[in-house]
Amino acid sequence: AVERVAAAVRHGETIGIFGDYDVDGPTSVAILGLALNAAGAGARTLFRLPTRAEGYGLSGVAIDEFLDAGVDLLVTLDCGSADHGKVAYARALGMDVVILDHHQMHDAGPDDAIVVSAYRPDGGVYKDLSAAGLTWLLVDALASAGLKVAPDGQGADVYLDLAALGLIGDVSAMTGAGRTIVRAGLTQLARAPRPGIAALANAARVDLTRLSTTDVAFKITPRLNAPGRMGDPNLALN
Repeated sequence: AVERVAAAVRHGETIGIFGDYDVDGPTSVAILGLALNAAGAGARTLFRLPTRAEGYGLSGVAIDEFLDAGVDLLVTLDCGSADHGKVAYARALGMDVVILDHHQMHDAGPDDAIVVSAYRPDGGVYKDLSAAGLTWLLVDALASAGLKVAPDGQGADVYLDLAALGLIGDVSAMTGAGRTIVRAGLTQLARAPRPGIAALANAARVDLTRLSTTDVAFKITPRLNAPGRMGDPNLALN
């Protein structure tokens, strides 16, 4: 997955990122989107979250939109591992597909796709991570592969706050790597919150300097989930 995404950045390919509309999806899309923008591929990267009417999983409408935009590489976040037909459709249209998903799998995943999952039949670690955690690991690996993934020479750590929001919002187990990411992400949210998150916390009457996982789970992430439930999930992504 690292090799394919890095090649797309370096060769000037157009990248389409598709994520689920619950909070784990938008935070995952934000992490990878911001990283690709820092790497110089922002103008060639398209983002797509499904509306509630489209439902869960990879959307055929989105694939058609990506085709019209000339997408070479499709990356699905928080979905895709069970979407055999939709992935086959994207492949038939000439797109390469990378899937990052944390849902349990009953097979090896779609054919002719690069599938990143701890639930692959060949085994894997980090079963405690949601898609946002997996996306953060991908970005960290892209940095190790030589890509600039954040402004001002920073590394993947600048996205730990978003990874923490996704992990908590998806009710991931607070153990192992997930616990480490959440702990660091909460510290980052308290120290240097993004403007949108700071405004959201203020509206929810949450003191970010005393932030807990309970505050995030019951006051922050439900507000990030709401746009996808009521209308346009891109509000949460933006």
